[in-house]
Amino acid sequence: MRKSVHAIIPMADQIGLRGLAQIGRDVVACVDTGDPVALAATLCRFLRTGEMAMAYADMGTDLSL
Repeated sequence: MRKSVHAIIPMADQIGLRGLAQIGRDVVACVDTGDPVALAATLCRFLRTGEMAMAYADMGTDLSL
């Protein structure tokens, strides 16, 4: 999981999804520290944010800050 999330971080930064990239860094940190509760919470936030970004992109809405 760490490798997959870590691979998404630079892509999110590159397309302007800085929030998603930061949440990805938080997920990686939780994996590294081995905190399962924090990992579950941050991974859910990461997935929710990513799904929302894809939904807005599908509608043509600009999410970059």
